[in-house]
Amino acid sequence: MKIYVDNLAESITEDELKNIFEQYGLVENIELYKHQFGDRSRGYAYLDMPNDEEALTAMDALYGSFIKGHPIKVNQARSGPKDRRQSGRGGGRRVTDPPAI
Repeated sequence: MKIYVDNLAESITEDELKNIFEQYGLVENIELYKHQFGDRSRGYAYLDMPNDEEALTAMDALYGSFIKGHPIKVNQARSGPKDRRQSGRGGGRRVTDPPAI
């Protein structure tokens, strides 16, 4: 199951996040999003836990808990980060737009 974790501290690392979630089961993958320039977290991450029961237990136990002074939000991810970019809602340049200079 893919899990979305929000409101993380900027100083959190993948290893710290993995250690917290592995108390509830196996964590296969972590995608901790960082600022473009630097090692600071952008405040959210996606985790993959293969066992749904363990993932649900982790979500229930950790939702609202404090990690590095931040109350985190933990939910089942609706779609992965790559899927969100392909929403099909357009966003490209229109033919009627003037050329960018």
